[in-house]
Amino acid sequence: ATTKSASAALANSLALSESNCKIMCENGGIMKCFNLITSSTFVNLLECKHTYEIQGNAALCLANLAKHNGKLGVDLIHELGTKKVVLLCGSDNLHVQRSAGLLLGYIATGQDQRLQIGNMGGVEALLLLCEVYDNEVLANSLWALSSLACEPTNQERIGRYMDQLLQLGLGTSTCTTTRVNAMCCIANILHFNTKNQQILAKNGDGALKSILCFSSAPPENLQYEESVLRIIISLTYHDNMFLSAIKDDLIPHLLNRCRSMKESIQKYAIVAVLNISTHSDMQRLVIESGGMECFNSIYSSSTLSEVTKKHCKRVMDNLADICYSHEISKKKKSIGIYGMIEIFVNQKDPSQQKLILDWLSEEAWKGPEQQEEIANFGALDIIHNIICEEEANFQLLNSALWLMQNLAYSNTVNKDRIGQLGGIEKLFKLTKRYSQSCTHDNLEKSTVVESALAALVNSIIDHPKNNKRTIVCGLDVLLDLAESYIDDKKPEISKGIERNKGIRSVECRKAGFENGHLATLLLEIIKP
Repeated sequence: ATTKSASAALANSLALSESNCKIMCENGGIMKCFNLITSSTFVNLLECKHTYEIQGNAALCLANLAKHNGKLGVDLIHELGTKKVVLLCGSDNLHVQRSAGLLLGYIATGQDQRLQIGNMGGVEALLLLCEVYDNEVLANSLWALSSLACEPTNQERIGRYMDQLLQLGLGTSTCTTTRVNAMCCIANILHFNTKNQQILAKNGDGALKSILCFSSAPPENLQYEESVLRIIISLTYHDNMFLSAIKDDLIPHLLNRCRSMKESIQKYAIVAVLNISTHSDMQRLVIESGGMECFNSIYSSSTLSEVTKKHCKRVMDNLADICYSHEISKKKKSIGIYGMIEIFVNQKDPSQQKLILDWLSEEAWKGPEQQEEIANFGALDIIHNIICEEEANFQLLNSALWLMQNLAYSNTVNKDRIGQLGGIEKLFKLTKRYSQSCTHDNLEKSTVVESALAALVNSIIDHPKNNKRTIVCGLDVLLDLAESYIDDKKPEISKGIERNKGIRSVECRKAGFENGHLATLLLEIIKP
């Protein structure tokens, strides 16, 4: 009982007193504490409870020494043996278990020390403590793990137990401190660690969506909210992981956090939106959620730090182009297809005409209704006039052919119109004219031939009349072009050539539809 009281008094005297900690270290107190913890000599069974408390007090003394005596106390504990501290985690004494996590966390102050503790099994020892059903043991062990997680090797060690950490962080524990420390640990092991980010993704959308849900919940704890935002920041570096799990309401909540009066929350939220704004698929969602207005407002704030101000500027720069195109798109939509075609007819600038044709191509791809509406307003006549020009602008010609390709895709009515207007004959004349004068270093003419052939594929596939027109006026042209393409693989055909995002000539090139291949594909379509 005397030893118990003395050890308790010693533990209390070391709390918040650097001078007492120094005296303790100078008089060999650290080794004596270790000896007290490892001693299990009982006079009788009635003293068992006292012994547990003495060991617990001794462990608390060590934790206080490491905390309040700074580098001197930490160095002395490492000198006497880090392994002894790790072994404390294996104690069956609850009092020792509660202090073991604290002690490991306090002595893990540098990268070398964190690595040393990890190499001696500190990570696994702490995770073993996480299985103890005591809130204080759990909270202290997770706090120590979050400190060890600042070292890359330990990140991977801890990452193997991602499931356990997610269960503790997302709500199985009723203790707020335990959940906060678990989420902080997850945030630390994801920091610039692709392997752990992939492990998190393998847990399925459920875990990711749960984390994202917490980001939109009312803040319950500042550190918890910071950790959730840090996790989101790590995820935003990988668009595949992030975009598969993102919720529609996440962006508005992140923008709301960007306006937070808490500096750390605002900083992390702005970085998260900055990373999101680099993904083209997400930029429109940020704009539609009021992102540009939000960052304009934040940027004008006088309390903003220089670093945060730079982040805001980068977000606005990322959104500027898409914001402009978004406004233009809305204006075009309000003008309508007929209005755009009317503007095209009255417009003399080829670059402006090209933009209108590209927009009409995008509209045509939305479905048969848009395809026929565009054709009804005279788009095919415009295309034929451009095709027939001897010295047509290359870019304008490509856009016209791209529009024709999209209008003909899987649309029998428009294929009929193209045939009746002599479109098949005109396309072959164009192909022949440009292929004869085409050289290897003349990419523009080669691209026109490619665009014309792609339009022909969509115009004749599943259309017997246009097939006959092809045999009559284009067989020789196709045979000449097909000679340049040698491939034992049979070309695949379905409804036609589909449109991807971006400039058609580029996506055709990516798909391998070079001119010889397209000519071979056309020959395959028209054969009996």
